[in-house]
Amino acid sequence: FLYSYLLFLLGKFEYSVDNNELRKIISKWFFMCSLTGRYTGSPESVLEADIRRLDMGEKKPSWFVEYLDSLISSQFIPEFWEITLPQKFDNSGGYSPYLFGYHAALNLLGATALFSGVKISEILDPAVSSRRSLIERHHLFPKSYLRSVGINGIYSINQIANYAFLEWDDNNKISDKPPSQYFPQYFSKLSENERKMANYWHALPDNWENMEYWKFIKERRRLISLVIKDSFKVLNKEKEPLVTYESLGPSVSELLKSMETSQIEFKSSARVSFKDDIPEKVVNESVIKTIAAFMNSDGGTLAIGISDDGDILGLEQDLNYKNQDLDQYQNWLSTLMMNRIGKSVIANLVQIRFETLGDKLVCLVDVKKSNKPVFANNSSGDETFYVRVGNSTRILKGREITDYTDK
Repeated sequence: FLYSYLLFLLGKFEYSVDNNELRKIISKWFFMCSLTGRYTGSPESVLEADIRRLDMGEKKPSWFVEYLDSLISSQFIPEFWEITLPQKFDNSGGYSPYLFGYHAALNLLGATALFSGVKISEILDPAVSSRRSLIERHHLFPKSYLRSVGINGIYSINQIANYAFLEWDDNNKISDKPPSQYFPQYFSKLSENERKMANYWHALPDNWENMEYWKFIKERRRLISLVIKDSFKVLNKEKEPLVTYESLGPSVSELLKSMETSQIEFKSSARVSFKDDIPEKVVNESVIKTIAAFMNSDGGTLAIGISDDGDILGLEQDLNYKNQDLDQYQNWLSTLMMNRIGKSVIANLVQIRFETLGDKLVCLVDVKKSNKPVFANNSSGDETFYVRVGNSTRILKGREITDYTDK
């Protein structure tokens, strides 16, 4: 911490780095140093080398940021996430920097305790105090159960990869039950999205409750490392945290199981038609109709890059149309929806995300139900009221609208 603070002072007073930029780069630097143990062993020598190389550049903000970024990148190579970090979790230390790195990752990703809606970041806040913590570290394979199957010793039982955060009441009730007994009981009470988020945040392998203990530990070490990697991407502004269960809608695989329904719609594209002589504005309008109809019905998910028959076509044709990257494409799609439906309603009810299936990229637009009627401007500029009827989108007019919204 002190050595990172020293670099913060150098950046502020000697390199005149903007406060916001300095905060970002030092946050990443501290994350990297803590996770890799950069200043352990011979800390003064490493620090002197870091500062000596820093002094070789110009006293400009850009050099300071680029220099630290380059050192971070040199540490966070693919092998670190895939090999080095999982090996570091072969540890039973309660104060391991790698364990704290995982806790930091859960904070950054907006995670909640397992089986719970209580945010870990709120409970770990030093300003929050109580006689007993609302969440506790729980042995996923309880201690007494492990001893009953012949696994003994602190090293084996207290593996970092055997811990997860639970509300203390859940922890008490689980007690020493084997995971095959308690996990299905608690997990079944969660919604599909809640289960998906819990598996992701808490790095739970599929069917983990029935796995052999050491096989589970090895696989969970790998998954924890990937969660930490994702959290660094959030810190590095490469991705957004999934801060609520609802943030993550159905996957492409889940959509394909149901095909098109009142809450699922597939579109081959949002800009460029796969058929001849269909102008862009017609393709645009088909997207707008679906989004507005979902809002006026029960919500749903629009998948762009999938044909009506469920063939994965991908976004390549749309992206190539204006030579856009994903950020530009998302910005274009958001702007289209805001201009045609309204800024506030899109901001509150719509989330855009991307998913890769094989070598194809699909855009998923999750839409929540609106608590008031939503009108969309069609290509002629007329306000139109759309609803979902089965797996199709229909227009209502005049009294039909009143009858529909009064129900």
